[in-house]
Amino acid sequence: MTDQVNTDLIREWILLKVSEPLIKAHIAAMDGQDVVLRFDTTFQDEYTVRARFLFRLKELCERDPVNMQCARDLMQRIEASVDSLPAPKKRSADWTLAELALLLPQEEHLACAADFVLHSRRSRRVSGYKIMKRYPGQRTKRTLAESYRTHGDREALVTLLVTGEDISDIAENLEAVIDSFTERYHQALAIERILVRDEQLAFSLAGRFPMAFIWAAGRQRHAGARPFVLEYAQATLHNAESATTVRDFVELSRELGPLIWALGRVGAVEYMAELARKYEVTLPWPSSSHA
Repeated sequence: MTDQVNTDLIREWILLKVSEPLIKAHIAAMDGQDVVLRFDTTFQDEYTVRARFLFRLKELCERDPVNMQCARDLMQRIEASVDSLPAPKKRSADWTLAELALLLPQEEHLACAADFVLHSRRSRRVSGYKIMKRYPGQRTKRTLAESYRTHGDREALVTLLVTGEDISDIAENLEAVIDSFTERYHQALAIERILVRDEQLAFSLAGRFPMAFIWAAGRQRHAGARPFVLEYAQATLHNAESATTVRDFVELSRELGPLIWALGRVGAVEYMAELARKYEVTLPWPSSSHA
């Protein structure tokens, strides 16, 4: 009995093997106008296909700035249909518009970002924040402050911090806002920006956010924070040494690395030498010359 070749099976197997590279190769051969016309503005196609279209358009824009007009044209096509899309597709459209905006000259895509962060739809605003985070020192504070006051997005404040701005004149309840940041890094950035401008206000926040304050003081090499850092480090070490369970010890000792870093940054050299002697740490220099 001879095995029969199953032509349907062969066809399905070949289709499985060639479909993805065939789509990829086809898009890679398109010019800018092809990308604009073929891009599915209903966002029913797969994410990987959309990403491939955007990658091709990026290649074309980098090769010849004339192709940036194709990015503008595609943005217009998407804008014309986005309001009719269901919510998940709107989010995809907003992400795509941000990616297309980044293909344009910096001044132009920053202008797009300024429009995005004032948009009524959150996903569009988030896309704008992501663009603005790339550009510290671009005088975007007024726009971001307006966005925050209108929509209350925490991301607007985070964007301000990442781009080097102080939020203390924007946030009405500063402590509550800093407490709302889920990452201590953002808490530290908020306090660091304040420390540069208003030392008294920054120190008033130290008790509520001790490690964020210590991180901020360390980043600024703020010698005036040395007593606070010393006291907190000593208390933390004492509590770690007094721990009665492994869990408590691990939790209490978690801060020791950042604390030692901060001690060095604020100039607490004598205390660090004392710790080295206490814990028999061999320093790479004579401790007497750095005491």
